[in-house]
Amino acid sequence: MDENENRQSPAFTDITPQPDPVINHVTETPHRTVGKPETAWYQPLLSSFGCFLEILQLVIIVGVLSFLIRMYVVQPYYIFGSSMEPNLKEGQILLIDEISYRFRDPSRGDIVVLHPPRDTRDYIKRIVGLPGEKITITEDGKVLINDRVLAETYLDRTNQDTEGELELTLGEDEYFVLGDNRKVSNDSRGGVDGRTNEAENPWAIHKRDIVGKAFIRWWPLNQLSFITAPTYTF
Repeated sequence: MDENENRQSPAFTDITPQPDPVINHVTETPHRTVGKPETAWYQPLLSSFGCFLEILQLVIIVGVLSFLIRMYVVQPYYIFGSSMEPNLKEGQILLIDEISYRFRDPSRGDIVVLHPPRDTRDYIKRIVGLPGEKITITEDGKVLINDRVLAETYLDRTNQDTEGELELTLGEDEYFVLGDNRKVSNDSRGGVDGRTNEAENPWAIHKRDIVGKAFIRWWPLNQLSFITAPTYTF
């Protein structure tokens, strides 16, 4: 027997291929920092413009309301001269109520701003005579309403007499006005003839001639007060 045949072949280990181990790879997503979106260069301008429009709108509304109030409700009036002393003095500023007389008629004793018939300036006077009344100013300086003496407690004690004799009857829509300082006031007496002491050219006003009623003395502030009509006893 061949020697070579008697040799046993080397033993071979049966190695079965094993599958590769499965490795679960976890892919980690990189962390992204989320920031604020970029602001366009014109956005601050738009925001500022919006604020400007709001302020402009507010100013317009306030302006329109102020105009309407001043034209139709209340307006200030600066006093010139001394015709209403001692109750109103030059330099004072009053508030004039322009709406009340649209709902009621003027009353005796009201202090009013008016358009006089023979002057382009406004006057401030006190209503003394009402429509339909007989007005008399006597020789001794008394004011009579329908032949009864008008007690005017608001006049200065040293200036009680009313110059300018007259007698007239007011029409349906006529008012007779006088200043409280009778010696210097240019009012419904139309001037006084120094020789005869008679009213030279009397006049009256109509309701449409009245701008409004003085109701507050607001300047100077230390004299701030309401203006009230007097109570008459006759």
